[in-house]
Amino acid sequence: MRIGMIIFDLDGTLVDTEPDIRRAVNHALGEMGFPAASPDRVRKGIGPGSEAFAKIMLPEEGRERWEEWLFRYRRYYTEHCAERSRPFAGVPEMLEVLKLRCWIAVVTNKPRYMAEKILEELGLARFVDLVVGPEDVSRIKPDPEMLALALERLGVEALEVLVVGDTDNDILAGKSLGALTCGVTWGYFPESELRRLNPDFLVDRPGEVVQIVDLLSRKEVRTCAG
Repeated sequence: MRIGMIIFDLDGTLVDTEPDIRRAVNHALGEMGFPAASPDRVRKGIGPGSEAFAKIMLPEEGRERWEEWLFRYRRYYTEHCAERSRPFAGVPEMLEVLKLRCWIAVVTNKPRYMAEKILEELGLARFVDLVVGPEDVSRIKPDPEMLALALERLGVEALEVLVVGDTDNDILAGKSLGALTCGVTWGYFPESELRRLNPDFLVDRPGEVVQIVDLLSRKEVRTCAG
C-alpha cells in the first residue's frame, strides 16, 4: 500500500490561526456593539463554515445579523490573517519530508483566498500542491465533495489517500470518501471526541504522520488510535 496524497485541514492542524481569528472576531463584534468572545468560544467555532461560524460568535440577540458580522469580520481578517498565526511546532519539518513522498493538498472550510494567503505568508505554500476551499464546491466538510475534488484534480484514488485533521469535519469527510483518516490532538477539537469518531490513526506530534506514511508504504499498517 502506498499513500499517493495527504489531505490536510488548515486551522488547528497545520497552523494555529486562533490568535488572528479571535482578534478579527472581537473587532467585528466591537464594531456592532457586542461584547468580546472568549478564547474558548472562538476555538469551538473554528471550522464548521462561514454561516455557522458567524452564528456561534454572535450573541443570541444578534444572530440574525450574521451576514453583516461576517462582512466586517472578513474585511478585517483578510488584512491581518497571518500576523499572529504560526505553524504548529514540527509542521514545516513534517511537510518538508512528506513533500518528497506524495502529493500534499490543503482542504479547508476557510475561504480559499484566505488559506492561500496564510500558507504563503507563513512559508508553507511551497510544500502544498493544491488548496481547495468552499468557493470550489457546493457542499463543504463534513461532506466529502471537497476531498473528492482534490482527488480528481491530482489523479489519486481514495484508497491512496490519508486525511489529516483536528475535527469531526475532517474525520467524517475522510470516512465518507473511503480514505484513511488521522486525527491530530494538538488542534481545537477535544481529544475524547476525536477518539469517539474512531479515526484509523491518532497522533500527538506532526512527525508521527511521517511515520504512518512510511509504515503504510512498507505494508506494516498499525492503528495509532487506542
